[in-house]
Amino acid sequence: MLRWISLHMKKINKTPLLAGIGVFLLALFLSTQTAFAQDTLGLSQIDNTIALSGTDIRIVIAKIIRAALGLLGTIMLGLMVYAGGIWMTSAGAEDKIAQAKKIMVNAVIGLTIILSALAIVQFVISSLLQATRSLGTSGSSRPGFETFTGSGALGSIVADHYPFRNERDVKRNTKIAVTFIEPIRPESIILNTNDSCWTAEGTSTRDNCALNADGEIADPYYGDCLPAGDGSFICDTLNTNAVRIGLTADIQNENPEWIVATAMTLYEDGDNRHAYTFVFDPVELLGSPEENRDYTVILTNNIVLASGDRAFDRTRALQYTWDFQTGTEIDLDPPHVVSVYPRENGQGYKNSIVQITFNEPMDPTVVQGATGENSPFDHIIFSKTLVEGEWRVTNGYRTVSFISNESCGLNSCGDTMYCLPSLCEEEGCLSEYEVLLRTAAPIDPASGSFEAVPFSGIMDLSSNALDTRAGTVVGGDGVLQGKPPIGERKIINQNERVPDNGIWAFNIANTIDRTPPHIQSISPDIDTGGVVGQTEVLITFNEEMWYATLRGIGIEEYPAEVGGLDLLWTSPISRIGAGNTTITEVRHRVFGPNGLDLYYFPYIPSSVKDAQQNCVYPGVGPAEVGEPCIDGDPNSAACTSVTLRAEEDTACVTKFRQDIVLQANVLDCRATLRRADISPLSE
Repeated sequence: MLRWISLHMKKINKTPLLAGIGVFLLALFLSTQTAFAQDTLGLSQIDNTIALSGTDIRIVIAKIIRAALGLLGTIMLGLMVYAGGIWMTSAGAEDKIAQAKKIMVNAVIGLTIILSALAIVQFVISSLLQATRSLGTSGSSRPGFETFTGSGALGSIVADHYPFRNERDVKRNTKIAVTFIEPIRPESIILNTNDSCWTAEGTSTRDNCALNADGEIADPYYGDCLPAGDGSFICDTLNTNAVRIGLTADIQNENPEWIVATAMTLYEDGDNRHAYTFVFDPVELLGSPEENRDYTVILTNNIVLASGDRAFDRTRALQYTWDFQTGTEIDLDPPHVVSVYPRENGQGYKNSIVQITFNEPMDPTVVQGATGENSPFDHIIFSKTLVEGEWRVTNGYRTVSFISNESCGLNSCGDTMYCLPSLCEEEGCLSEYEVLLRTAAPIDPASGSFEAVPFSGIMDLSSNALDTRAGTVVGGDGVLQGKPPIGERKIINQNERVPDNGIWAFNIANTIDRTPPHIQSISPDIDTGGVVGQTEVLITFNEEMWYATLRGIGIEEYPAEVGGLDLLWTSPISRIGAGNTTITEVRHRVFGPNGLDLYYFPYIPSSVKDAQQNCVYPGVGPAEVGEPCIDGDPNSAACTSVTLRAEEDTACVTKFRQDIVLQANVLDCRATLRRADISPLSE
């Protein structure tokens, strides 16, 4: 090639040739650099910067070489410009023109070589990435490419679990809780070890259970603990064909030893006898007092939905797995309440929910249930009036929310609202409310231990009874007071207004509030670079939110399902922020796994609601873009029309450009974020 250029350079007009080659190579180089420099919308491109700790060393070296070649290319282009300047200022001097031509020829040849080398380096990088993704890291005991098999079920079948994925320093006496999105047949998870059956009142008993023709209990009750008569309890046990808990190091053995655990559940569908939430209590303490231990939980496809279908037939892995690590300590500390809504001595509206958040995950079998005269649930009760509704645990088992059964019109986006009963008739008048939280009964009050009797009252997932200071629902005095006797189950008795029970008072105005919430801020901000791994995603709302609805928040990964990955799972956990705002942390599968360059678009459907049951309006927020809809008016300039379908209406989580933010549904929101003039992505 070099010889051909030298022989033929004298026979052609060099000026247009050099100019044409220079322009072509300049355009090619600049377009290549532009492709490398493109950023993204949303949480920005993953691994767009060099992350030495997260990328194969061979790929790092190749990227460094590419960067060096890019620098040399810039120098070559500078020489072309320099030669052009000499030629233009030569004033016909042959020696300067010859010097300029020589520099141009050398620059063109050098730039050609650099671009050829750049193409080779790009090929090498692509080959190394492909090899790393398919084969793993040679010589390592762990695969270099993580498949995340089974992790995509969270958010589609599994609503929540504790301990959470990869949680560390878990207490050795913890229980394991799992909540499903769809109802489950308890008999597929629980063995009726204590031979109990249903009573006509909807409770369980071991006395006089009817038998079928095969001599088996005709109507077995799954998921209870009943007194044995000697102070101990006989509980149902976990079916290890359905749920397996074991040491991570042992599960690859031919015959792994699975943890033996009792199994408890709540029936939330009345006579249908299906359940969503299950709690497994290991018979022996997990872990070791000397060292941390890693555990794996496997939810198998032997779990059966209420419909009769297998739970994980719709997933690639046909199961759901997660790991956690125990520390060396036992949890002996009682739980306490950290926030309530409406606030203590504060004011809410008729359409307000009632919400209690604890400092740690609580045992869901004792903090959720239906209220009403005939309901057996009495661990959380209202005073003065019998309010019918349901307490439901959410927010990583840290929060219980109450919603009334009494419908009272439509909210800001057309959904049915439910109101607390008003004890007065005038518009705006106030009704006084009190709520009592009944602590669990200690097994041995004289010992000073908070370890509680099963199902006897509110306790955490380590079976420690609730402990609150007198006169407040915040904190815990750490001094065991015991459980005061209960008189009438549905009435707050005067002797119960003592520690360790919790009680607080508030007012409810005979007024409906239809003002919708909006997004105040998001983090990482738009176009943030270097977002990798477990980067914290925070969304702040301008007011108290209904935590049970926040699980609708999602993050789309684009392209989806690349490299053998399951869909990106998300799991929001929320807390109170400054000025009564709500801060939601969206836990997620790692961003940019295995060095993949991926794009992320957060979205918030209108099923997300505030503590007055008002939806996030499509296209409203954060506050930098537009004010919230005025009095819930869908014709306000800051609002778009709504379809009244929670899975479609959305607020795009962005901070700029009204045409991006004002989208009527999730699909339009995502499509807009991918537009070529907004981001480098296209359909």
